[in-house]
Amino acid sequence: MASPDAWLGLARRAGRIAVGRVACRQALRDRRAAALVVAQDASDAAKRHWARVAPRHGVPVVLWGDMRRLARALGAPGQPGVVAILDRAMAQNFLASVNECVEDARGRRPSECRSDVP
Repeated sequence: MASPDAWLGLARRAGRIAVGRVACRQALRDRRAAALVVAQDASDAAKRHWARVAPRHGVPVVLWGDMRRLARALGAPGQPGVVAILDRAMAQNFLASVNECVEDARGRRPSECRSDVP
């Protein structure tokens, strides 16, 4: 299965991503967001906000990567703290790849999913 980075890059190339606070808020309001990805180094207030707001819209939220890693995966300028995936299938595949990256049965994380790998 592809890495979470690859799924984010694919979604961006397909034009199925909203990047940043304003764009993600609008995607939630318009019911276009299928999943929200919040950077682990986003502010605590931002993490609490998205963890509270997204479920109200029936959208799963995942803390993943840091802002630099999100920017690198998206090929986007700046360092986004939140990204919305707008395609349901891509969101499901991203979430599945994140779950697969958490750890395998022996407690080891696959190298392509480790956050310390450049």
